[in-house]
Amino acid sequence: MLVLVKKHIWNRWIGSAEQFTLEQRIFHAILLILLPILLISSIFDLLIGLIWMGLYMLFALGCQLLAYYLSRYRKKNTIAIILFGVNGYGFLAVNYFLNSGIQGPTLLLFLLAAMIILVVSPDKMNRVWMGLNLLLVALLVWLDYSRPGFIEITYESRSLFFADISFSYCCSLLVIYGITTYIKFNYAREHKLATDRAEINAQQKIQLEKIDEQKNKLFSIIGHDVRGPLTLIRGYLDLMEHKDALNESESEQLRLQLQESVDGTIEMLENLLEWSRLQYLQETQWEQVDVSAAIDHVLVLLEKQAAKKQIEISRNRTSGKQMISGNKRIIELVLRNVIQNAIKFTPVHGAIHISETLSPGKYNVEIKDNGMGMSEVQLKSLFTFKAKTTYGTNREKGTGMGLMLCKELLTGIDGMITAYSTEGQGSRFLIQFKM
Repeated sequence: MLVLVKKHIWNRWIGSAEQFTLEQRIFHAILLILLPILLISSIFDLLIGLIWMGLYMLFALGCQLLAYYLSRYRKKNTIAIILFGVNGYGFLAVNYFLNSGIQGPTLLLFLLAAMIILVVSPDKMNRVWMGLNLLLVALLVWLDYSRPGFIEITYESRSLFFADISFSYCCSLLVIYGITTYIKFNYAREHKLATDRAEINAQQKIQLEKIDEQKNKLFSIIGHDVRGPLTLIRGYLDLMEHKDALNESESEQLRLQLQESVDGTIEMLENLLEWSRLQYLQETQWEQVDVSAAIDHVLVLLEKQAAKKQIEISRNRTSGKQMISGNKRIIELVLRNVIQNAIKFTPVHGAIHISETLSPGKYNVEIKDNGMGMSEVQLKSLFTFKAKTTYGTNREKGTGMGLMLCKELLTGIDGMITAYSTEGQGSRFLIQFKM
């Protein structure tokens, strides 16, 4: 917690990434690091007798405070950098004369100043600053060399000389460490953000491709399955204009064919509407559900469909009333789709067995038929939009939409569905609800 507070305070001082560029934030950080160093240096120089140097340090401290204020709070970064650079080079030039010339620490500080300005200054100004640095250093060294004794050695003792050089070196090292650490930290953070953005973009691309695939599949299903019944209706209406064209048996056969086609289309549209509702459903409405009673209700709805093919449906119930936490509408829809598929792909006089069992934390419903079965290729694409249109034993059409919907709906109530099948030997669906 304390670390987060410190980080928050530091970020407030240097500015946020939304308001300032990385270079500007580094500039603010450098100024904040330099301020205490200048303050300590001025006190140190005053204590060792370098009065004029100490006073000039205090003046430089004031200039750095002004540069920080202009950049951080007035958003005048260019002016602040110029003030920082001019003050820094001016300070170092004066320091060269007041602090023992080439025998003092000033040349070391010129290198430090060059590094700082290279980091924070715009690229177009870097050549100007570097040229000014070289020119100023060359001029100072030439004056010192050409006029021996012009610059006075200000150290009163050998120990003070070593102390000043060592202190300047430590300050330079501290600033270099702070700058490089901050740059590396921000580089790592920017790299992580870029990686995260790339990962999000990749996930969004996959999701968009999936949505596009689903859209194409939906249009394909709608276009194919709606056109068929409409064509039959159109043909039936045309034949109605010529009543003598069909005898009673042919008319009844056409009526049954039309009814089956319309029923299949209604089933497909119901699944499409339920799938569409699922996409916009914000939160599942949880309730206590009696799965055995839900199966009873579904079997009543599908009784005529099973009787039409003379399919025998047997059951093996659990002992006692068992309640699960789920959604009644979802559970009945899943059961209806799976049992309806079993009826569709089971031959006339076939058999379907529904068994209910309990396992640790789960309520299992197994629906087994002796129908057509499926190949391994069909099993792999069974619960996806890649499932192809198939036909039942009486040419009942199946689009695969219902089973894909079942899997999505079950995921929303912590359930799952698994299919087992061998081509020509029937299928077995295991639906598991979390208790």
